[in-house]
Amino acid sequence: SWAKLKNTFMEPEIVLSGSIVYSQKSYVSYINKVNGEVVNNLSSKKILETLMLHPFVQAGRVSHRYPNKIIIELKEREAFAIINKDPLVILDRDCFVLPIEDNFNNYDIPILSKFNSDNNLYPIGEKSLSVKVQETILWLSSLYDQDPDFYSSISEVLLENGNEIVLILNEYPTKVLLGDTDTLQKI
Repeated sequence: SWAKLKNTFMEPEIVLSGSIVYSQKSYVSYINKVNGEVVNNLSSKKILETLMLHPFVQAGRVSHRYPNKIIIELKEREAFAIINKDPLVILDRDCFVLPIEDNFNNYDIPILSKFNSDNNLYPIGEKSLSVKVQETILWLSSLYDQDPDFYSSISEVLLENGNEIVLILNEYPTKVLLGDTDTLQKI
């Protein structure tokens, strides 16, 4: 009767943790909207399944803590590259297309130019369907693993003559012609 009086089990507190950049309230409203029910009425499994559908969520874990908490731990996808087209497309390191937010100017990541601009190749929340973009993101990811400082110095990646990679660096807008073979070793 005390639990009923205090609504202990009816209105739990929702706590989001992890490296969350996206609005915490929007995650809760997203769960409510997708399920058509209040988060409080859902099982941990259903909450997690719904969160995994969100384009920004890479991994997550949900647990209930007695007496009245739902703990949601999230790992969000991080912007890794921007495709220069209208509208802009932001990709993570696994080539997933992230929704555009108003603060996309805050990203200091390489811009990919002269890639296919067909909107059908960039479904939000899914992997890019462009093979060239996937190859370039994989290439940039390998470069990031080998030399994160050099990755940070890249302003733009151009695709010229079909397959040739051209880098434009931040300092003194230096243009680096890499061609289309053994590009990582050339760097």
